[in-house]
Amino acid sequence: MCGRSKMIAALSTRYYVTHPPIEIFAACCVVCNQKKSSVKKLAVRPIISSAFGERGQIDLIDFQSCPDGEFKWVLNYQDHTTKFVVLRPLKRKAAVDVARELLKIFLFFGSPKILQSDNGREFANAVVAEVLLLWPECVILYGRPRHPPCTRAEGGQRPF
Repeated sequence: MCGRSKMIAALSTRYYVTHPPIEIFAACCVVCNQKKSSVKKLAVRPIISSAFGERGQIDLIDFQSCPDGEFKWVLNYQDHTTKFVVLRPLKRKAAVDVARELLKIFLFFGSPKILQSDNGREFANAVVAEVLLLWPECVILYGRPRHPPCTRAEGGQRPF
């Protein structure tokens, strides 16, 4: 019968005990403290990258509440291994604008093998489609995350 709420409910049917003594007892209870320490935490597997350009992460930061002139968004591109960040101002959150700035970054640093985004599948697909329109030679491969054998580049070209 551990826990403050359960103890109060059980004692209130027979006795009148105020809350502070029950809380003190629950804090000193060996069984209650063992149950608290036995709560298991989820093991998170970190994503490991070993070289520059292996995995890139993009995110859009909303500055609509405090724009800099006509620029209301910031494209944040980060290399996962080195944590190197490239910031680009955007006037709007359109796939065309994001793709244009991503292409400039890719042509300067090279495209990553894996491009990761948390902006939603539809938006990410629209950006990829725009990159392909702007850079037809680019090879895009789809595969399950964390399973590198599922994705292979054709003819030695580097996918992003």
